[in-house]
Amino acid sequence: MACTLATNLTIGCADETANGGFSKLYLVADADLVSATFGTAPAHTVTAITLADAKKFIQFNGRFATKSLASETTKENGGVSITHTLQVFVPKVEKTKAQILQGFMALRGVAGLVETYEATGATKQALLFGFDKKIGKDAFLKSTVSQMIEATIDGQNGYMVTFVGMATELSREFIGSITVEDGSTGTSVSFGA
Repeated sequence: MACTLATNLTIGCADETANGGFSKLYLVADADLVSATFGTAPAHTVTAITLADAKKFIQFNGRFATKSLASETTKENGGVSITHTLQVFVPKVEKTKAQILQGFMALRGVAGLVETYEATGATKQALLFGFDKKIGKDAFLKSTVSQMIEATIDGQNGYMVTFVGMATELSREFIGSITVEDGSTGTSVSFGA
């Protein structure tokens, strides 16, 4: 990457109406992610993700408008580190969800694709977290889970799942397809254009 500025950053009229939040989260254990193919500069993209032994992504749903993503950048001693934090609220404390979430905490970490509400034609935009061009799988997201049942009858009842990981760059847009677990041979999901 060049150490000069040579391209204008412009804001189009459609950029002013970009929606926050994200719709879906697709996860894979970091041990199952073999490699990623990065787009040709200047595109800040990933164009393919290779998983081990026919592994599949899993879809991780959460309650609408309770899913958030934030990044904090630190620049010291000539290096840049970015902490990515994803949070998802999963409603209703119960045994099946508890078993799945306990399994997440046992993993070293995960990599994930965050599907946003932005779309190009029929395909949504997806951002890759937990894998970095410079540090690879060491950018994994570690999960923690807290559960709550609030005192009032209309209070929260569920799990707050937080994924935190380090990276050396801003998230890359994923343009391609993945296979998602469906209890059979898997479902293909495409992103970007």
